This record gives sequence, structure tokens and C-alpha cells, in this order.
Amino acid sequence: KVNFNLFEEEVRKLLITLNKSPSHIIIVSNEAGSGMAANDPAYRLYMHEQGLLNQKVASIAKNVNYIVGSIRVSQREYDEFSMS
Repeated sequence: KVNFNLFEEEVRKLLITLNKSPSHIIIVSNEAGSGMAANDPAYRLYMHEQGLLNQKVASIAKNVNYIVGSIRVSQREYDEFSMS
């Protein structure tokens, strides 16, 4: 059984740490949901939670690159004046 309270607390701590860090941080993640959906409920839950985590991290990131097969497909950049 999954303890979602513990998971959410760990995600919250990660986001706080990333926001407070003065360093440039590179995070590499798989893209959940870009392939076929599995029949396994546990794997579908993993894909769902991984996608939410990716969205939360991307929402606080200054730069986000989406790379497929070693090719940058899209990029989002914010400078310090346009971040809200």
C-alpha cells in the first residue's frame, strides 16, 4: 500500500530545496505517459505520480528542455524579470 502523505511530504521538501538552492541543478527524468499505457494498476499509478512530479519540478524551473532520442524537441526559458 502506498503512503501518499509521505510521498507528498517528500515532494514538498524537494521543491523547497530546489527553490532555495543557489546552485544550478540539472534533473534528468523519464517522461511518464509518452508510451503505451500499461494494464498494471501499480505501473499506471507510478506513471501518474511521475508525471505530476515532473510538472511540479518544471513549474519552478528556470529552464526546461524536453529531449527525445538525443534531440531537443522543445525548450522553455525564463529570465529573472519574466518569472512570476
